[in-house]
This record gives sequence, structure tokens and C-alpha cells, in this order.
Amino acid sequence: MTIQEIYSYADAVRVLQFTTVYNNEVHSSSAHFNGYDEEGIYFRTMDSKPYFRQLMATGKVTVSGCTDSRILGHEEDGTPIIPPSYAFRLMQLNPHCFFR
Repeated sequence: MTIQEIYSYADAVRVLQFTTVYNNEVHSSSAHFNGYDEEGIYFRTMDSKPYFRQLMATGKVTVSGCTDSRILGHEEDGTPIIPPSYAFRLMQLNPHCFFR
């Protein structure tokens, strides 16, 4: 899968969950990617945010998302009716990309 394909899937989700681990605690933030090129996919945060400090301390992040999590109704047997969608997860970005 190419970087462009990954970005297009993420862009369709819009709001993604970015998760870090810091001091043995899991921290999640909602955000989105800002763009991509042949070297990677990019996102931004401010250096005054706890999220930035967590990224800098560990150099690790997991990004996940799902295009549609609505339940439109239920079948007669109680099975939920969920529209077609997809989910994905990206793990452990290279820490040097936080400085670009």
C-alpha cells in the first residue's frame, strides 16, 4: 500500500484517534493528518500541549479510525445493521518526523 493510499483512507475518516503511552498511562487525542509526500504522512501539534510532550518523550504513536460506526437499526434477530465501512491502525511513527 502506498503513502498516498493510506492518506486517502485516513482523509475519508477525517477525525482520527492518536494514542500515546506516557508514564505507563494511555493518552488519546482526536486529530487529523495535514498532508503527505513521498517520505511520510504529517500531522501537527503545538509544543505547549501535553500530547506534544508525550510524543517527544516516547517517539511512538498509534493512529486509528473508522469511516462509519453508526448503527442504522437491527435485524429481527437483534443483529445490528451497520453501513459498509473500514477501519485502520498505523503504529509507531519514526520519532525524527516530529521535528520536521
